[in-house]
Amino acid sequence: MDEFGEGFVLISLSNAISERRRVALLAGGLFAGNAALCWPLFRTEYLDDFQSNDGSFIAIARFLSLYWPHVGWLPWFNGGTPIEDAYFLLVPAITALAAAMGRCSFASAYHFLSALSLSLGPSFLFLFAWYVSGSIRPALGSALLWSLVSPAILFPHLRPGPLLELGLARLKTTVFYGETPHNMALSLLPLVWLAVARFWRVPTSRRFAAATLLVAAEMLSNAFG
Repeated sequence: MDEFGEGFVLISLSNAISERRRVALLAGGLFAGNAALCWPLFRTEYLDDFQSNDGSFIAIARFLSLYWPHVGWLPWFNGGTPIEDAYFLLVPAITALAAAMGRCSFASAYHFLSALSLSLGPSFLFLFAWYVSGSIRPALGSALLWSLVSPAILFPHLRPGPLLELGLARLKTTVFYGETPHNMALSLLPLVWLAVARFWRVPTSRRFAAATLLVAAEMLSNAFG
């Protein structure tokens, strides 16, 4: 290869690295911005929204932690039920694992996971859109749209207030109704698409394993996932 060819390769490589750095910074910025919107939830243990589903998911996580691996039958719900009939197990299982690793209560681990799922979705969408389009601007626009606008504002009972009622409507469904598994499914979906797209582009065994695990996680998040 002549000097011109070597120089062209070096410039192309430098541009690729520079773009990846910008993508990483933008993905981090999207996460930080969304985390700022729900920051108190990261440090919350219990809420006073008793109509929420949170208690059920926290209880299942506690059961998994206390009685693993003998968890086939959950005696705490409806006089006893198979664990697979209680709820999809991704969120309770991660909650139990996070509580053990973080040495915190199951409620604290659950609400940290709730805030994390709310914060990561736009970043995952940005990474997927950038990967398949090769362009930062439309990818960033789609992620910002996710961050700032929620279709939930079409329903008056989900509007969080007269001022900040855009992306915060998604936060209200999590805090008021306990819809963490639904938000987990939404947040994971772009990451699943990204893993599948990477496998389609370069079908290696490692990418196949990553895509398979993420598809399984999506299906274990909840029925809609």
